[in-house]
Amino acid sequence: MTFYPTVLFVHIVSMLGLCATLSFEALMLFRLQRSRNIADAQVWSDLVPGLDRLVMISVMSILASGIYLTTVMRGWGFAWVDVALASFFAMAPLGSIFSARMRSIRRAASNGNITAQGEHGRFAPGAALRISLNVRIAALLGIVLLMTAKPGLGVSLVIMGLSAAAGFLASASGRHEQESAQTAERW
Repeated sequence: MTFYPTVLFVHIVSMLGLCATLSFEALMLFRLQRSRNIADAQVWSDLVPGLDRLVMISVMSILASGIYLTTVMRGWGFAWVDVALASFFAMAPLGSIFSARMRSIRRAASNGNITAQGEHGRFAPGAALRISLNVRIAALLGIVLLMTAKPGLGVSLVIMGLSAAAGFLASASGRHEQESAQTAERW
């Protein structure tokens, strides 16, 4: 086996690792929004200890292997590579918003300083977490589409713009569904 297939394998496995971390974040957020007490919030805010490390390992592996693969394939002149890389770096601030807010929630829950803020005694972690998560998931799907289709600059920008818009719309939709569920519980 040559080095290229090994690096490609690392790249794909690292992307799967990043998808897994986003899945855990989605589960944590979903369950945290439905927490009714401090004990629930503690469990769900720290569901996977070390998740931040797994994210960093995945991200660094994706970057290192992606740079190698792009260099070997002489892909630095392709627009989709530039747009995918810029989009990947744009995901970082959103990920840090999620991580910082979850650390804050974990600290508050462990100190007993967390209270139910939403209706029906449920904890309401806020829209920033939902937006951060949904936009990152949509951006990652957009990047996978770019890697698969390898379009030109215009189409690459449209794909990533639509991905970001889909992430924001999913965030708004999730808020609406949560409000509908709370209204239904009242009846």
